[in-house]
Amino acid sequence: MKLKTIITNIVIGTRNEVIRWVELVVISAISVLIWRYQNTISYDAATDYFFWPALGPVLVSLRYGFGKGLISLLLTVAMVEGLNTLTGESIPLSISVILGTALLTMITGEFRDSWHLVNQRLTLNQEFANSRLEMFTQGYHLLKVSHDQLEQRLAGQQMSLRTAVQEIKQFTSADGKLTPAVADRTLDVLDKVISIYEAGFYEVIDGEISTHPLAQHGTVEELVLDDPMVRDAIEQRITVGARDLSEAGDRTHPKGVSKLQYQLVVPLVDVMGNIKAIIVASQVRFIQLTQGNIALVHLLASFIANLVSTDVHTPKLKPEQRKLFLHYLSNQDNYYTHYQVDSSLVVFTDQSKNQSVDIEHITDFRRGADIYWVTRDKNRNQAVFVLMPITNLIEAERYVTRIRKILMSRPGVTEADFDIIGPLYVNKQAEQVQDLLIRFGAFSDDLADSDYTDH
Repeated sequence: MKLKTIITNIVIGTRNEVIRWVELVVISAISVLIWRYQNTISYDAATDYFFWPALGPVLVSLRYGFGKGLISLLLTVAMVEGLNTLTGESIPLSISVILGTALLTMITGEFRDSWHLVNQRLTLNQEFANSRLEMFTQGYHLLKVSHDQLEQRLAGQQMSLRTAVQEIKQFTSADGKLTPAVADRTLDVLDKVISIYEAGFYEVIDGEISTHPLAQHGTVEELVLDDPMVRDAIEQRITVGARDLSEAGDRTHPKGVSKLQYQLVVPLVDVMGNIKAIIVASQVRFIQLTQGNIALVHLLASFIANLVSTDVHTPKLKPEQRKLFLHYLSNQDNYYTHYQVDSSLVVFTDQSKNQSVDIEHITDFRRGADIYWVTRDKNRNQAVFVLMPITNLIEAERYVTRIRKILMSRPGVTEADFDIIGPLYVNKQAEQVQDLLIRFGAFSDDLADSDYTDH
């Protein structure tokens, strides 16, 4: 690169203005010396003569343009005249030769200036084309990434959490039992998140998986209980997808992902860790097995498990049900550990002197699978913890804004009458969440634990 720069400076010239003037003076001085030397040579005929000093101004004009070439010529003539005056020499100054050299210098200078302008224009056009190409390339990659993300979303999550929860509440039985109708509707709901072509719904009774499906989609073969995905789902109490094994290099199965018996295994685990049923799918739409979709499926399955476990499903918890709330919180670790999806937590407190805000009123605006714990702080101010499973801070902030407007709309309530802590990520901001739980007595033994029933 340095050699190329040196060659460019020699052939085309440098961009440094000081060096340009130094070159001009040096070349002009060399021209004077050549002129002086040529004056001492006698020529036998005019055809033997060539005015070599003209090369100096011509060279300057070729390198730096019309202006500097003409200056070089004038400087050369002035230096010759000065040399004649100072040394008494008689170097002839032919008007015709000087005019001819000036004409040649101007022609070469104009050519150089014109060529330089064209070259600059082409350079600018090239730089502009390169910048547009770079912008186009960046835009293409951004568009491709955006398209891939959109494709994942469209091909993936087809049902919102709220819609799914509302639909689940409509078909779960009041007695909390798993029936074939509940099992069939459960498969229908999960099918709207991840397209399920062949799957069986198996009830778990006293820790034993029933071999006969309670409901099924498509053709279902005999359940393979020792399948690695089934074992992982039962032992770890998590939803397992074939893509998880694919991305992990399929270390758990010697035959490879393509030889796996199942593509998705979903355990219905309630908040206390009890498995109520298991869904085993042998054929699903593979592209929909994203971490977000698997987390949503696991949340919906757990929600159904809680609904059929009447002794634990209490979305609105009382102060003495703190341990149950801690169970709900600890369950969020699974979503973050296995699916890299975090949950959000917000705390609303009544700061008014006479506790007139009615902070508990916000539980009437429950979103989907949200869990509420009504408690009090150390100053006996009423507070409500809102746990929002698999919800990011942006969505949680929208919820907080809506609740703030609702509270502010009540007569006599100002923003100073209540306090909002959060939203916080349950796992990423675990220390702050832990401090909040301690502050509001979640680990205190002063509260008597209930039997986890909602009266």
